[in-house]
Amino acid sequence: VYRITGDHVLTTDLDYPTCDANGQPTGQFYNRQSGQQQTSGVEVDIKGQIVSGLDVVLNYAFTEAKTTKDSDAKLVGKQVPGSSRHVQNTWLSYRVEKGALAGFGISAGYQYQVGRSPWFISDGSVLDLPDYFRVDGGINYQKDKIGFNLFVNNVLNKYLYSGGYYDWTKFYYWQAEPGTAYRFSVNY
Repeated sequence: VYRITGDHVLTTDLDYPTCDANGQPTGQFYNRQSGQQQTSGVEVDIKGQIVSGLDVVLNYAFTEAKTTKDSDAKLVGKQVPGSSRHVQNTWLSYRVEKGALAGFGISAGYQYQVGRSPWFISDGSVLDLPDYFRVDGGINYQKDKIGFNLFVNNVLNKYLYSGGYYDWTKFYYWQAEPGTAYRFSVNY
């Protein structure tokens, strides 16, 4: 369980708009360190062995992250940019312990995020980001001191992105994650 208060968060300096070469306001503003954000929540982690060779890691986090002080009063009480209210992860790993396949392992897991806010502070008129669900997996082999790992991110090849709406420029910025990606490693 936690509560974190961040002081001196950057806010829009409404007293000093930026101007173009002709001295006309551009709609953009300088920032000042006058804001405050408060984040509270709870995280639970469970790790254990279900049966011999089969391990599980479960994680859940509830986060209430709000703007508590801002130069723009309509932003007070809004969700902190880039935060997720609920995050849940599960990871299963199995390793063969005996026999001809001893040392061979397989693993799979997912991450699920709900209540995602855009990266940029918003008055709430812009919709939150959609829920996020990603599945990863891998196979590996360990023999004495040498190991081989093949890991696959985004197994379902889902279009996953973060970003938000820039209110002052009236455009959206999205950053997409790669589709299915593979990584092979050797360790010693």
